[in-house]
Amino acid sequence: MRLVGPRPIALVTTTDEQGCKNAVPMSFISVFSHDPPLLILGIQTRASGNSKDTVANIRRSGEFVVHMVDMAIAKEMIFTGINLPSDVDEIQASGLTSVSSVKVAPPRIQVSPCAMECRVL
Repeated sequence: MRLVGPRPIALVTTTDEQGCKNAVPMSFISVFSHDPPLLILGIQTRASGNSKDTVANIRRSGEFVVHMVDMAIAKEMIFTGINLPSDVDEIQASGLTSVSSVKVAPPRIQVSPCAMECRVL
C-alpha cells in the first residue's frame, strides 16, 4: 500500500565503536522544525527483531549524518542497502567518498547535495 509518496530518500551515516563507517538508505525521514532544527528517522528492526547497525551506532554515540540523495549518487545509495557484514565500510564499498563532518564524528558523503549533522535530542 502506498499512501504517502513519493518520499525522499536519505543516506544516513554512522560509525561503530571501532570507527567503521556505516551508510544506509532511508525513506522514513522527516524534518519537523527549522528553529530549532529537528529531524526524525523511522528505523525498522531486522526481520529477526534485532536492531540494525545504524540504530546500535546512534544509540551508542548519539550522532549521525543525514544526506539527501540525488540521481548522481542513486546507484551508490542502492548499493548501501545491501545487507553487508557490520565490519564493512559501506561508504567505501559503494564507491562513495567520505569526508570529516564539522560537528559530529560520523562522516559526511562528499558528493551529497545536502548533509545534516545530527545529535539525538
